[in-house]
Amino acid sequence: MPTSRLVRWLPALAATVILLPTAASGQEKPKKERDVISRQELVDADSKFPDLSQAISRLRPHFLAPHRGVRTMGIDAPACSEDSRKGRQCAMSEGGYTPPTVVVYIDGTRSGDPDVLRGIRTGDVEEVRFLNANRAASEYGVGHEGGAILVKRYVATKP
Repeated sequence: MPTSRLVRWLPALAATVILLPTAASGQEKPKKERDVISRQELVDADSKFPDLSQAISRLRPHFLAPHRGVRTMGIDAPACSEDSRKGRQCAMSEGGYTPPTVVVYIDGTRSGDPDVLRGIRTGDVEEVRFLNANRAASEYGVGHEGGAILVKRYVATKP
């Protein structure tokens, strides 16, 4: 009955073959989180991008993307031309459609729009986290149609 022996050992053999490459590689490189910029990434970027606005736009450009916001039933804001504005109402202000902006929080305090990031040195930050519009609204209330960027400053510990 060599076939029955093979049938019994086949699952164990398959598991060994599947697990062998991951065990042989040792520790794998940690995967970057999509909505978090870690301290190590910020330290590495400090020499190339001195202010936090530049670092975020290079490391996670989707944090600052203007197309973010709450959409209802899959309908985007209308793209209105000069002629169509006269005949019907568009979701536009007098100057044109303005996409929702991201709200920035520094150490838990609301600080304003993304322009405030230009005044922060990249090396002085522990972590940057992005919250989408729904999560930002549930945690901080209304007024976060573009989402929120949470900046946690780095505090060096004294020896």
